[in-house]
Amino acid sequence: GGDFGMDTVRWLLPALISAAAGGWALWMYLRWGAEPAADAPPEPRSAPPRDWPPAVVGLVWNRGELLPRDMVATLADLAWRGVISLDAEPVTVLSAGGIAGTEQEYRYYVSRGSARGAPTDSERYLIETVLGLGPDADAPVSLSERMLDVARHADAGYARFDQWRRMAASEPHPLPIEDPNARRVGRRVLTAGVALMALCYPLAAALGSVHSLLLLGVGGVMVFASKAFRRRSPEALAAFREWQGFRVHLATSGELSRAPIQALILQGRPGIYAITLGLATAAVEPFRLLWADRTVSASSLDKYPPAFLRRG
Repeated sequence: GGDFGMDTVRWLLPALISAAAGGWALWMYLRWGAEPAADAPPEPRSAPPRDWPPAVVGLVWNRGELLPRDMVATLADLAWRGVISLDAEPVTVLSAGGIAGTEQEYRYYVSRGSARGAPTDSERYLIETVLGLGPDADAPVSLSERMLDVARHADAGYARFDQWRRMAASEPHPLPIEDPNARRVGRRVLTAGVALMALCYPLAAALGSVHSLLLLGVGGVMVFASKAFRRRSPEALAAFREWQGFRVHLATSGELSRAPIQALILQGRPGIYAITLGLATAAVEPFRLLWADRTVSASSLDKYPPAFLRRG
């Protein structure tokens, strides 16, 4: 009877501890990590709910994160405001592989404009460091060649993009973006997960059972899941619902996925918001090398050059 009881303890105690810790973490996520579901689908809105810079819209849309398309939207917004001038030169290029004929692409040039409003610090960083347009520049900069240079030094290029989004996220915003309680509870779950993993080995030694390794697995899941404790503030969530309605309107109002960036700039901020909301994929694609990551190498660029380098 004693051996049977000890055998039961060896697997039951780790199971109970793991179940209690995992259940607590799940309850905390449902209470503080997950956003409340909407009562009804968003109502379409024919106009933007706020006249915000696209980076602010991106932060609300992506729960405090900025994506590469948000940087392209900021570039378009700077051109619309006249802070910079973005010119496109049509060129004929070979289609992919050079065996399917030719197609028309654009070479982009950026220069200083007559600004409508002073740029923020993150916008100035985007202009001067990411785009390479210095404060005293009096001649257009070939953005296509700039992108190629960024891609050939991928670590530096990605670091610039990362620095831009950190600066933009830290600037003053018209409303709180994230719920601080979610981050705070996430740190508690992280601490509990680490403690559970640390408890695994002394418990295994005390019980003489491999069942205690269950704590190691559950604790690891808790540590990993703690990163998911991010949700919008009540104000940002209400704004997000409004922007959802505007996105529904944009998605049904035209073929925005194929619109070039020049056409969206002419529409003003409603068109620029289509970039931020993930609808204008064709406007983002020509600038993808601006945020070149570590997977881009000079040899791959030479072998598979982007469209603006394939002359017909």
